[in-house]
Amino acid sequence: MLKRYRGIIRNCFAEELTYREHFIVMLLISVVYYIVLYFVWKAIYAGSGSSINGQTFADTFVNLALTSCLVQCLSSEIEWNIHFTILDGNIIIKMVRPLNYMMYMLSEKIGYVITHIITNGIPVFLVVMILFPGYLHPGWNIVMFVFCMCLSFLMMFCLEFMAGVFAFYTQSVWGISTIKNVVVGFFAGSNVPLSFFPEGLYRIAQILPFKSMYHEPLRMLMDTSMDAHAYIRVIGFQFGWCILLMAAAWILFKIMSKRLDINGG
Repeated sequence: MLKRYRGIIRNCFAEELTYREHFIVMLLISVVYYIVLYFVWKAIYAGSGSSINGQTFADTFVNLALTSCLVQCLSSEIEWNIHFTILDGNIIIKMVRPLNYMMYMLSEKIGYVITHIITNGIPVFLVVMILFPGYLHPGWNIVMFVFCMCLSFLMMFCLEFMAGVFAFYTQSVWGISTIKNVVVGFFAGSNVPLSFFPEGLYRIAQILPFKSMYHEPLRMLMDTSMDAHAYIRVIGFQFGWCILLMAAAWILFKIMSKRLDINGG
């Protein structure tokens, strides 16, 4: 059974690398995004002094660039895969196979995310380490970082999967996918540093899972003052949200699968 899921992972990984035009376009979009991010915040700091909320331009740019990189690496938008298989009727083929549908979609996401890490994540982190030395402190904390990012991956999958199964009823994921992307990006701190948030919004960010998905794992690589208690607190918070989201995704799938209406085929 596991061999079948490994085959799905390999196929999705190969599919992402096969379409070179798509790969080149996405790479160019990422480069343009980081350039725009650099000059926008450079302009903000030029008009506000050398420090804002205790953070220099380099502090802010490195934090936003790496957070955005992590968000992009873990975002494969599985909900759109589900959406298109509903429209063309292929959803039935996937659901009648002797495979768990949720695990099938998880395997697809793993394949996509591995590609994103190789083509986007590793290069961005290396560039940051070269251009902004002293911000990342890789060591044994890499193990904790990778473990936390695995939990973040599972949480992101659950969010995308839930957005996708809504299409069983709505026939479209455009609205809910857009809302998901905006909320995740905003409360993860990929658009504006979390330290810049008003007190009320910051308290909300503390409760929601998105800060722990990206900001906290990244802090493990950047903040040398984190102790064992801080690591345990982050992992425990992530693990709790992971269990909650997995249960919610499974329950929602069971409910929405009874409302599935096929247009294609």
